[in-house]
Amino acid sequence: MKLKNNSIYNRIYKHQNCKCFYCKKEVKLYKMEKEHVFPRSKGGRGIANKVLSCSFCNKIKKDLTIEEFKIKIEKLI
Repeated sequence: MKLKNNSIYNRIYKHQNCKCFYCKKEVKLYKMEKEHVFPRSKGGRGIANKVLSCSFCNKIKKDLTIEEFKIKIEKLI
């Protein structure tokens, strides 16, 4: 992901300590994907709803809520 130095996602990346929001694995910024904690399809909006995740977590989460995602990921582990 190419981002400007002052972009919100750069700040989110630093706030998340360079880790995926969900699995907490360290991921390079260019491999991160923009993600909404509460899906936009279900009304999620605003800056507090934006995070960065690894592609694995993002592909699994899709438009699930956090609770639905946790259930799904536990079944995969």
